[in-house]
Amino acid sequence: DGDSPGGDSPVGGDGADVDRPGTPSPGEQRDEGPDDPTWQSPAVYRSLEARRRPDAGGCAVMTPAEESVHMETWTVAALCRTLSLDNVLAALNSVLLERQVAVFSPNLGDLCAVTLALSTTMLRPLRWRSLTLPVMPMTERMTSLLEAPVPFVIGIQRKTSEVRRLCQELTRVNVYKDEVKLGGGPQPQLPRLKELAGVLRPLHDAAREAARSGSYRGPVAEPSERARTAARAFLEAWREYLRALVANLRAYAITEVSAAGEKTSILLKDTWVDSFSKADRAFMRAFGETQMFDWYADVQLRA
Repeated sequence: DGDSPGGDSPVGGDGADVDRPGTPSPGEQRDEGPDDPTWQSPAVYRSLEARRRPDAGGCAVMTPAEESVHMETWTVAALCRTLSLDNVLAALNSVLLERQVAVFSPNLGDLCAVTLALSTTMLRPLRWRSLTLPVMPMTERMTSLLEAPVPFVIGIQRKTSEVRRLCQELTRVNVYKDEVKLGGGPQPQLPRLKELAGVLRPLHDAAREAARSGSYRGPVAEPSERARTAARAFLEAWREYLRALVANLRAYAITEVSAAGEKTSILLKDTWVDSFSKADRAFMRAFGETQMFDWYADVQLRA
């Protein structure tokens, strides 16, 4: 890993079509405006203004599913623009196995977008159950999170010697280099990886070309309509694959009925893993032990 390029790039950029709020006076408090640093697109702010609830202190309320929908196109467009398909799949391999992942970029917009794409957008219908930090503050206390014994996806804008030391055993996603280095020991590869790559490659190429082409230089969170459309096609193809991995769990579950008549469904994981081809079982066995899979299976079996 080399040092990141010098200089910072703003989350926004030229071409935003929203009014910039005035600079607050000392001590003045105001709500975040559309150009304040945020994971949300400026368009999301505009759509939420009409949804502020009095019983929530005047704040707009969004469900996790709504958050994911609002993040979908701009995070995936940035993911495809900055990382090759092989590197996207390598990073997702680590995330699905709940490894510790550090994402590096000096550009705050790209950093937030890729971190959120890997930990949120690209995981639906699953849900990341551990730590996500799109931008890690460079303080000693926050840097110590890199030693936490839990899965995480953390965005890091600058590399220091200490950060480099702490990340040696992590999966490292260098956005500005289009490079992924796997850490945390050997990782079984995604099921049917060659077939999956064949389906996704033309969609990824189209999304990357759409996000990079033209003279559009708006904020990362405001890609062109063409880039959004291409990103959506790539995302849906990936999600179809992900849904297939966790489909029909009830076929591999048994239901116990208590004396009070309460039903409890239990997934027979070994039977479920054995339903996959021999080459894919190592990944599915490891994936089946993750928090996100346990949560998803519990939700599906209780439905």
